[in-house]
Amino acid sequence: VNGKDQRWIDNYGQALTCRNFRFGGEGGGFTPVVNFAGVKKSVVAASVILDSCHMIGAIGNAKRACAVYCEKIPNQIVVANSNLFGIPAVIVNPKLDLKTYFNGVRPGMLRYDVSGNVGEFAYKLPEKMIQAATKRKVPIKYDNIQLSPKETSKALASAIKTASKISFPPPRMPKNLKHKQQTTRGTYIDITPKTHKWDLDDMMDATSEKNSAYLAVAPAGDNILIMRRIAAGRNWPHVLIRNIDVDLDKTPWLSFHVADNGLLGDGYAIRVVNQQNKDAILLLDMHWTGHLYRAYDLRKALGIKSGRHRISIKFYFLGVHHYSKSKVDYAQKGEFMMLNFLRLEKD
Repeated sequence: VNGKDQRWIDNYGQALTCRNFRFGGEGGGFTPVVNFAGVKKSVVAASVILDSCHMIGAIGNAKRACAVYCEKIPNQIVVANSNLFGIPAVIVNPKLDLKTYFNGVRPGMLRYDVSGNVGEFAYKLPEKMIQAATKRKVPIKYDNIQLSPKETSKALASAIKTASKISFPPPRMPKNLKHKQQTTRGTYIDITPKTHKWDLDDMMDATSEKNSAYLAVAPAGDNILIMRRIAAGRNWPHVLIRNIDVDLDKTPWLSFHVADNGLLGDGYAIRVVNQQNKDAILLLDMHWTGHLYRAYDLRKALGIKSGRHRISIKFYFLGVHHYSKSKVDYAQKGEFMMLNFLRLEKD
């Protein structure tokens, strides 16, 4: 090998897996993997897996004489059942600041396993890396990306005041909706913070972070205001509306309307959870302006023809404003959406 700093793979991706592969070159071989994919704090992990591989001659790159050289350390490194031919499994760039690198990474998001290999350095991992990962500070500090409790209260009061001055037009009807909106008293049941529990106490889906870290919710006259404490983008918090009794023989339609409050758009989703069998049905995932009246037949959605049932509703403030020339604009902290109503309606 006459090239400078040669290697087989530069990994910038989410997950790299190599199995039963011979990284050849004999005495002139070079480094199998140089990893640039950094650690993720929650949900989706970056990983490098080398399983049942032969790493012949990786010492040909003296600068990175190992199986996996970490410019950044991923969440998972597995080197297993392989022949390492006189090289260590992992080397970390000494310039990487390990004192703070792993801070905020949630429990269960790290795994480093070097096992079942042969070679004189087959079972060694960088001690400083393992110590830093073990001693990391786990609690997430949102700092200035999040409205503080005091700022949240102030912003929420301002949003409610702003909302009270907006004259919301009647909802527009979708063209192909077979259901007619019920507006006469006795033909619908309102689901409001006065009649049901709306809260942010459970975890954001797939995470160990509470929805209350990302959202605030409050009545605003006859509307429900949902405000961002943390800007949107790669997060999907929701308000949970608990313990809704539905009589499919009387009010089988779930309807709602997201009012146009002057923002570019809201981006929202709604999921219904059948509390009896835990089925979760995504009714709508709207990533662009959508201020239409929405109505869904719960008999069809739940696959149940009749009877009384108990459901919960997850209403997500995704905060995707709009797409424009491949650009996505997101709701910022302090911005809000208005849920004009959420109802159960008759046929």
